[in-house]
Parts: sequence; C-alpha cells; structure tokens
Amino acid sequence: RNSQWLYNRYKNRSYATVKDIPTITNTTPGNVCTSGPVTLGAVSSVGTINWYANCTGGSSLGSGPSFTTPSISTTVTYYVDATADGCTTEERTPVEATVTTVPEITGRTNGSRCGNGTVTLSATASNGTVNWFSSTTSTAVIATGNSYSPNITGNTTFYVAAILNGCSSSRTAVTATKYTSAPSTGTGNNAQSQITGPNSVCPPASSLKYTIPSNMTQDAEWYEWKLPPGFAVTSGDKTREITVSVSTEGAVLGNNSITVIAHNPCGSATSNTFTVNVNSFADVDAGEDLALCLGADVVLTNNLLGNASSITLWEIINRPSGTSGTGEITGGPWN
Repeated sequence: RNSQWLYNRYKNRSYATVKDIPTITNTTPGNVCTSGPVTLGAVSSVGTINWYANCTGGSSLGSGPSFTTPSISTTVTYYVDATADGCTTEERTPVEATVTTVPEITGRTNGSRCGNGTVTLSATASNGTVNWFSSTTSTAVIATGNSYSPNITGNTTFYVAAILNGCSSSRTAVTATKYTSAPSTGTGNNAQSQITGPNSVCPPASSLKYTIPSNMTQDAEWYEWKLPPGFAVTSGDKTREITVSVSTEGAVLGNNSITVIAHNPCGSATSNTFTVNVNSFADVDAGEDLALCLGADVVLTNNLLGNASSITLWEIINRPSGTSGTGEITGGPWN
C-alpha cells in the first residue's frame, strides 16, 4: 500500500541532470625564431578543446590538445575553449605564439696576461643571455653572462653565443692570450732599428704612413705612437702602421721626433727616435673683405706667411660683367 502510494505520487515528475562546465586547466605557449609555424598546447578538465583566432566569435581553427599555427613572422595570440555535453567554457583562454628575433653578439673584449693564470674576457649581446663554449660545435655551456674568467696556460680561444627563447646567434671567437716576455726592439742606427716613413714634411699634408722598426716585436698587444705637435693619426691607431695628417696650425718648424712603444702585459719597449723635419709652408692672408662701386679704385693688402715669397694670381669672385677678373702679379707683399 505505501509503495503504491509513493509510485502514484512521483510517477509523473521529471528530473534534471546538472552537468559541470568544462574549464581550460593549462596552456603551453610556443615560440619560433624569426618566422615559421608554432605548436601550441592546452589541457581541459573534460570535453573537446577548440582553437580560435579571436577571443569571441569566429569558426574553430582546429580541435584537440595541440594546434600548429600557419607560418607567422610576428607574435600572434590564439584562443581555446572546451566543450562537453553541449556545455562550453565561459571564456576563451589566450595562448601566445611568439616570434623571437634572433639575438646577436654586439661586442667582445679579448683578454691577455703575462704567464699562466686567470684572464678576464667579456662579450655583450643585443638581447638574451651570453653563453660561453670551448669550441664552435660544443653543446656544453661552460659559463653564462657577459664576462668569463678562465685559467689559461697558453693561448686559448673561446666562443660566445647569445640565446633568447631558444633562438641562438652564431658563435663569435673571444681570445685569451698568454705572453711570456716583454716586447723587444733593436738598438743602433741600422735600418732594421728605425721607424720607416717620410722624414721631411711640408704642411698641410695627409696620408703619411709610418711603420714600426722591422726588428721590433711584431705581435705586441698594442703600439703607442708619440707624434710631434700638429701630427694626427687618421687610421691604424695602436697598430704597427699608422696613417698621419699634418696641419699648418700647431706644426712646429724644424726637426721633430717620432717614437713608438710596444706594449704587452709583461712590459714594454721603446723604439729609437725617428727625426722628421717640418718645413715652412706657403700661405697668404688676403686681408679683410670689402665692398666697392663698379669702376672704383681699390687697394688690396696681403700678408705672406710661412715660406711664401710671391703671389702669382688674384681672382675677384662674383665680379660684375665687363670688369677685370684675374691678373698675374709677382713679388710681394703688394699693396
């Protein structure tokens, strides 16, 4: 009787099943160097994962726990949701496909020392982390960071690469040099002991080349050139051969001296003095600018400078039509 009553009471009722809305529980972004396809990943609590190009709307680009993008050259954000039993996640979850510009090694500093021991090397990168290697092909990273201080017993070459998001630059050599003695240079007046280059100069002058003595150490770490006033290095500074210009301002007439000092961490050596004669130069000061009326007489005053002994040509610039343009005079000074 009771069971019949219960049956009659509930036989016409309906029941609802409550389903859990799926969620995206994890995502895996991806990266490519410069350009190319990227593989992304996602995990859901239940159901099927769908991939989209937008945070709302649009058709699914694909389904499943992984998605490979088309080739891209800029960073792109994709979106995922999950669907189960007709229920879909409330919001789509972003997953980023990153395009990384490959970093570069932008600078390096070799190192040296006298004898065995520690030497400090350094390198800089446009971005990312600097990794140090023992060879061009080694996969073992021996140090990271902008500086590295190995212990050397001989000349050793290391290699650096910049790494960012798995993207690596090409490797660049950084050299650690061991010197065992100070530089040397010959003595005496023989040609091998002399700096070579012009020994007579008439300023202004350019493209003058001076080279260390042939018997001076050829592999010093650097060379320090001592030049006369008015002489300036235009290329090759701190090397075995320099190119020099000489200005009229600052140059001292007469005999001047040039020396070069070879340096390395074990010491230095100084060459014999090379004598270069700076000759007097010719120049003219034509005086102050002036204005005059056409046909008027004018007196031009000039001053000869240096070893100038005469003036050979006067020229009136922007002269009116019909006036005298050029003429030749000798001697001087002229008024």
